[in-house]
Amino acid sequence: MKPTELKQAEIDLASSGYGEDAASVVATGRKLAEIQDKASPSDFRIFRDQVGWHPKVFSKVLTIGRDKRLDGHIKDLPDSYSAIYAFSLLTDPEFTAAVKEGILNSTASVRFISDWTKTHRLHGNAVVDEISIVLTTKKSLGEEKTEELINALKTSAASFGASIRIGSGTKSEVIAGEREGTADTLLAELSKRMDVVTKSANPQLLEQFPVASGADLAQAEMRVFTGFLVKSTGSSSAMWERHGIDYCKKVSMEFNRTDSKAQRFNYKKRLLEVKEKHPELGTTVDDCLEKYCR
Repeated sequence: MKPTELKQAEIDLASSGYGEDAASVVATGRKLAEIQDKASPSDFRIFRDQVGWHPKVFSKVLTIGRDKRLDGHIKDLPDSYSAIYAFSLLTDPEFTAAVKEGILNSTASVRFISDWTKTHRLHGNAVVDEISIVLTTKKSLGEEKTEELINALKTSAASFGASIRIGSGTKSEVIAGEREGTADTLLAELSKRMDVVTKSANPQLLEQFPVASGADLAQAEMRVFTGFLVKSTGSSSAMWERHGIDYCKKVSMEFNRTDSKAQRFNYKKRLLEVKEKHPELGTTVDDCLEKYCR
């Protein structure tokens, strides 16, 4: 991106701000994302500093700009950038639920969205109660009839907001299953983002690391994941600038993939260290701890 273009964008944003309504906030976010994609990491850092916004505000508006889910809901979004950002932090299933339930609307406040999200996660995902059931039959049903019976029980349980897992059915198994689902969700999200990185990476870099796709990078060991991003961006500072959120999502994914309590403790510790060393990622860390690392 030409220096003159960056300077003009800097002047425009410094004078106009991030927008007074939903449409202009999203448009500003799209502009920031476009500039970040075209400018070098060092030029973008200088641009960010020269615009003069608070780093957290800049980061939130940029996150909004990269959320394509908002495109079909501009007229329903609140004018507050903080409230729009709260919607951008929702997982895809949560975002869909927010739309269906009318939570995504122009009067929604940050507090309202936060309260709804906590309630939705508590009743939609968390294990609130456990009921032990032993199911017996007087004769063998056979594979087909057994499957039919199980499906009927699952359908009936769902009508009460409950779920059935086949096996010993302990609470720890259910929680483990939920962690696995969370890890899969994060992997899918991270793979898409890393696919963009690997496709634009230098071929020599792809040879240096055991990575052939975004999915490979998303599933790689932490040192490989971080090392690749540092190399692809040119420096550690540039990596945190462009992929700090991705790093936090990667740590959150690994938190949910491990069976070790000690490892989960260490992954939480990593996130807290990120918050301490990179204050601009504080909101992201808090969201990851609340949303993915319970």
